[in-house]
Amino acid sequence: MFRVVTWNVHGARDGNGASFDLGRYLRAEDPDLVCLQEFDFDSVAGVGPQSLGNLLGLHHVASWPLEPSVHTTGGRMGLVVASRWPHLRVSRLLANNPGLTQVAGNRTLVSHDKGALVVDVKISERLLAFSGLHLLPFRFFDEVVDVEVQELLTWIELRARIMKSRENFHHIIAGDFNFSLHEGPAVGEQAHPPLNLSLKGATRTSGASHDDVLHTSGLLLENVEMRLTPSDHFLCICDFSISEGSW
Repeated sequence: MFRVVTWNVHGARDGNGASFDLGRYLRAEDPDLVCLQEFDFDSVAGVGPQSLGNLLGLHHVASWPLEPSVHTTGGRMGLVVASRWPHLRVSRLLANNPGLTQVAGNRTLVSHDKGALVVDVKISERLLAFSGLHLLPFRFFDEVVDVEVQELLTWIELRARIMKSRENFHHIIAGDFNFSLHEGPAVGEQAHPPLNLSLKGATRTSGASHDDVLHTSGLLLENVEMRLTPSDHFLCICDFSISEGSW
């Protein structure tokens, strides 16, 4: 069995802007695969992606500073994926960004780049593509006429690119989708191979269900837990085993 953790860490800042210790929360879960969204590369108390991975005993780390930090001037934040197993391949896949803007009070919101950071690993001689994902929050932009359609199309296009050339892989796609897969069409079932949803209920302190861990049927979901943290997202934990007879 192996453990997957996904967490939007909100720059390792709580609702008051105070920093908190990512390692404290992650070490307690003893994960084998971790994906973090909104990792602030300049403000996490001097803890970089590799040093955080080493702290967790996950020495194989990939990172992708995608967008400007909302916490530090000139800083960057983005995706981090850490693994117990060596990376056979690392892919960085940008999601479609229509270049949206939205005035909100004295701020102007901009649709910064998002995407998927994919690492290929081998577990017990089985190939697994583990994707840490973060998608745009289209609901924040008034110029998007049909938010649900835009969310769905962006996800379907990125999902196809993740799975391309990985036909004989097990897949786990985990992260902040910024919409609820449970409330819309069963988008996971339209994939080839089909994808199954793992999380139920709210994954954010606001009550929204924006995070999930999708997996192919050759992986057996053994346990799910969610932890309240100083971030505005729960830390989500999924334990998997690989079914007998799967490739």
